[in-house]
Amino acid sequence: MIDQVVDYMEELYSKDLALPTIKILIDGGLPTAVYSSTPNIAVEIIDLGSKHAENNLRGRVYSDLESDGSLMEIQFTSRTPGNEDPEERLSDNGLRGGIK
Repeated sequence: MIDQVVDYMEELYSKDLALPTIKILIDGGLPTAVYSSTPNIAVEIIDLGSKHAENNLRGRVYSDLESDGSLMEIQFTSRTPGNEDPEERLSDNGLRGGIK
């Protein structure tokens, strides 16, 4: 009986620690779909790759995001289907928009 309770508690604990996941599908340079493990999230995609985003505008966008106290930069994984190892960029690597 105690083993069943312990198993149940471990299962509940592991579910609480699972991070919400968001996957953004980009096809041809355009976001085409967003998948999330939770419905309680808002996703905003800001395109800085277009010819309309000038360098001073890019810097202002980053500055605005960094100074927004309700947001934090998080680690993410970037992968291309067919590559064996995902390329990972950490938030503290200093490479804005780059891959480590």
